[in-house]
Amino acid sequence: VKVNGTVTIKVIERVPVLTWDQDGELQPFWVDVDGRLFPAMGSSENLVVVHANASPPVPPQVLVAREMEATPEVDAAEQEEAESEKGREPWLDPDLVPHLLHLARSVPEGSKLIYDSERGFGWQDPTHKWMVYFGKQLDQPEMRLRIYQAIAEMFEEKQRKPAIISVEFIHAPYYRMEP
Repeated sequence: VKVNGTVTIKVIERVPVLTWDQDGELQPFWVDVDGRLFPAMGSSENLVVVHANASPPVPPQVLVAREMEATPEVDAAEQEEAESEKGREPWLDPDLVPHLLHLARSVPEGSKLIYDSERGFGWQDPTHKWMVYFGKQLDQPEMRLRIYQAIAEMFEEKQRKPAIISVEFIHAPYYRMEP
């Protein structure tokens, strides 16, 4: 059989913006602006590094797709579309990526950006040694940072030291004192 024709292949290189360094993994992974994960290859010196104790929360659109799969009323076309999307699912919520990059610019020098599966993203304040958490969603990053700074200033003025300051719930921030 002889086939005549042309095959065109278009390759677009993924550009990493984050390094996800997860406990228990042999090597870190890179994440692009769409939240897609891929193996780290080469140097990641200029990338934001997230030190994580777990995988990030599942993006909302992936949860919806998984719920559709579990629903028996899904027709064959929807099922086929869900199957074709599986390999292209974002690993990190694409809406979270710019907020995470913004938050990373506020990490104090000498501290690491972390992800805790229970409290979300944050860091240990290098000056005061307390932990600060901003949650898993990171919407309104500027507001979260201002709230944190106001709480931190209050503790500096009172010369008290909490163990944790959390702005996970933007309308109900909290702190825990050292035992």
